[in-house]
Amino acid sequence: MKTHNPAKRSSLFLMELMIAILFFSLASAVCVQLFVKSHLLTREAADLNQAVSQAQSAAEVIRTTDCSSSAVSEFLPDAVVDTHGFRLYYDSEWDFCKKEDAKYLLRADLSFQPQMLYSHIEVTDIRGKDCIYELDVNRYLSLAR
Repeated sequence: MKTHNPAKRSSLFLMELMIAILFFSLASAVCVQLFVKSHLLTREAADLNQAVSQAQSAAEVIRTTDCSSSAVSEFLPDAVVDTHGFRLYYDSEWDFCKKEDAKYLLRADLSFQPQMLYSHIEVTDIRGKDCIYELDVNRYLSLAR
């Protein structure tokens, strides 16, 4: 009569169990990385969407007003207006805020040439120093300026 060695069978089972655990841990690590990457891409797309929307709003103000500090303040009351353009600060939820609390900055630089207004709008992530969106707006100024 032949006897089976129980230690040999249990070690084979343990080896198979360890290989299965290793496989599932590798698969779960890959899945976690994919979920993190997906979250980052979703956040970047949402930021780009908001940046485009805010830049378009600023472009409309530039196109429809004379870009004086009172005209800009009328349409964008939270804007910081200076001689070269205006700035808008946003928090992480894209609500207007103070410069100290800002995560995003919309900067509109204006330059007046004879009968032309040239403007460059840039939306950046202040903390990451990354430009999210840029837009150039040019407008012909009538002689009655």
